[in-house]
Amino acid sequence: MPDPECSEYDVAVCGGGMAGLTLALQLSLQQPARSVIVLERQTRPLPEACHKVGESTVEIGAHYLGELLGLDDYLRAQHLVKNGLRYFVGDARGPVHARTEIGPPELPKIPAYQLDRGRFEQHLRERVEAGGVALREGAVVREVRLAETDNDPSARHEIEYERDGARARVRCRWLIDASGRRGLLHRKLGLRRPSPHAASAAWFRVRARVDIKDFVAEEHEEWHARDREHIRYLSTVHMLGAGYWVWIIPLASGYTSLGIVTDERALPLREYSRPAAARAWLAEHEPRVAEQLASREFEDFHALRDYSYLSSQVFSARRWACVGEAALFVDPFYSPGADFLAMSNCYAAQLIAEDFAGALDRGRVEAMNRFFVESAHTFVLIYADKYRLFGRPRVAAAKIYWDNLVYWGFIAQHFFQGLYTRADGFDAEIHEIADSFRALHRHVQGLLELWASYSAATWERPAVVLPQIPSYLASLHRDLGEHKDRARTLADMRGVLREAREVGREIFLRALHEAGPERAALLRAVEYDRWGPPIDHERFDAARCASRRARLKTLPPSGREFERCFGRVRFELAAPPMTRLLELAGVVAAGARASGRGDAA
Repeated sequence: MPDPECSEYDVAVCGGGMAGLTLALQLSLQQPARSVIVLERQTRPLPEACHKVGESTVEIGAHYLGELLGLDDYLRAQHLVKNGLRYFVGDARGPVHARTEIGPPELPKIPAYQLDRGRFEQHLRERVEAGGVALREGAVVREVRLAETDNDPSARHEIEYERDGARARVRCRWLIDASGRRGLLHRKLGLRRPSPHAASAAWFRVRARVDIKDFVAEEHEEWHARDREHIRYLSTVHMLGAGYWVWIIPLASGYTSLGIVTDERALPLREYSRPAAARAWLAEHEPRVAEQLASREFEDFHALRDYSYLSSQVFSARRWACVGEAALFVDPFYSPGADFLAMSNCYAAQLIAEDFAGALDRGRVEAMNRFFVESAHTFVLIYADKYRLFGRPRVAAAKIYWDNLVYWGFIAQHFFQGLYTRADGFDAEIHEIADSFRALHRHVQGLLELWASYSAATWERPAVVLPQIPSYLASLHRDLGEHKDRARTLADMRGVLREAREVGREIFLRALHEAGPERAALLRAVEYDRWGPPIDHERFDAARCASRRARLKTLPPSGREFERCFGRVRFELAAPPMTRLLELAGVVAAGARASGRGDAA
């Protein structure tokens, strides 16, 4: 006799925040034959302007929401189209117009959005219910019992939850943990792993538009002329300083989201963990921001210490998966939260489809899990011990270029081209490319960290346009919108990997130039000859006194692009300057390497 208090579904989603609702919507669109239930403790009505971090999206997350879920028209009508990521580096206590501005010159071709999370999640609840999903609001999950085997398709997981004071149960073939930081399966199975990135944050909203143009007096016409269309404020604005950054995000509801994010070991959360303390902290570190907030009340306030965490497993052949922040959380810088949400949701949906088609394969699940978990480790390399770089403008600019190159050239390509839907989407060939990117990425991040140890805290350059239009980086970004087959996608990834090595060389040369003969030996620690392409010192010696046109002809494409973005490197040392610097840095000159006198290990 059936249990009247127990219902059965194909898929049960524990958590009805952004991750759980978007996955439920995705399943209703792509797999309408599947029965889906979402168990969510919060009931409607939801506040339009909701106090949740994660308003800013970038390419992967935006593509998922706009294209794969078909929400682009809604997002454009009810939220804000984002003008990329924008950074201000340099003297944080000085005027904003004197800081170096890094950011795009126009609205990106590949769109992204600034989300009012309350408004968005209200809409998602309506959409999933209209799509036939059973949404149980006010449902508090009390216990999860996993099926013991993955070999029996009739095996079911069981969830016990409480709603309106009564207990009920759900049995399901697939269990999805979308419970956020509570991590139902993390706790039950011991999946959570510590992150090497020790950082903390406090964030809040004000009921007003905090527009970066209002930080600069109208008399500074040249600064304002860089934004004649007044689209600067649509960016996610990052105010960078040594060991921290502050975000400013506009929302369509008229609110502005702001956050303080710090390296916990350098600037601990206790210094800004309350509203009054946060105001005082801003007055000390970002006084121009503090001035804009002086007469504005904080609508809410939340603080979180050591927010970054990883996981040993996210997908299982036992028919469970963790999505969104129930899987892992890396960092809000570069706004990757919606990216990992999109990837985890799409991978989980793909596995569910394969299972109901009778094609769920343990080896593929394990390869998918490895790719996802290792992608998170690649992202962590961007942040761990790197916040102090934000106080070094030259280094920060080069880092932003590099991080975008790796993101657009590999991880975003894999997602945009839908390789995860293919049987060979996580095969040895793709893992080999991923491992090559990760190894190079680790070397360059180490180089950037070392460069920051002696780089200047000021930079005379008023603006860095990233990506330059036209440029290799801009082409890489635009290329995300092009549909390609697997062979071409992998060939392009390998091409980006080759270009990335050239870019790594340009970063090394700029670090070497700023080091000079007094500190060049410090760069021995990055072991350039192990990973960098040959350096032709003669190109610099010949070009030192040449005309601009003649000099540019001697540069490789990556060198010309770096000169357009970051300005000319002027080697004004005793002859032969580059040869001596390379020797001090432990780098074998190109000619010596070619003749066999030096070997890159």
